[in-house]
Amino acid sequence: LMTLKAQLMVAMARKTLLDAGIPRIPTEVTEDELEAVKADVYPRASMAEWKPSLADAGLLSQFEESFRREWEHVLGAHVRHAEDNFPGVFEDGNAEGLADSVVHQASFDLWPRPSADEFVRAATCNDPLPADKAAIIAHFDELGRRVMKK
Repeated sequence: LMTLKAQLMVAMARKTLLDAGIPRIPTEVTEDELEAVKADVYPRASMAEWKPSLADAGLLSQFEESFRREWEHVLGAHVRHAEDNFPGVFEDGNAEGLADSVVHQASFDLWPRPSADEFVRAATCNDPLPADKAAIIAHFDELGRRVMKK
């Protein structure tokens, strides 16, 4: 999930700069180079080079707001799909004490499941705590179990 988030973030940063008439950052490959390889086997989904370019162009806050909306849309679609196809995949309430409980339980199937709200909050926070990471892992572990049984 975090790899998807990082890749989407870089793609949207690139689009924000292109839409503003800024062709590319100096270290980015050209469109011809991208066409030649068709795909990047080792994606470089890091904002380290994009954030300064966005800030220099005065586009950082616009990008951050645009990305926030898009990421929430992606997560919302996932939550709706998971709830529609796998009822009960999310707990009704918050999984309080998730980080404390997982320290003592190596088996993911014993971890408490997050609510949909807790999952989205964990997946949207900028500096995830161990409990946030545990909520994401617990959700996808449970979802994977249900997908395999279907």
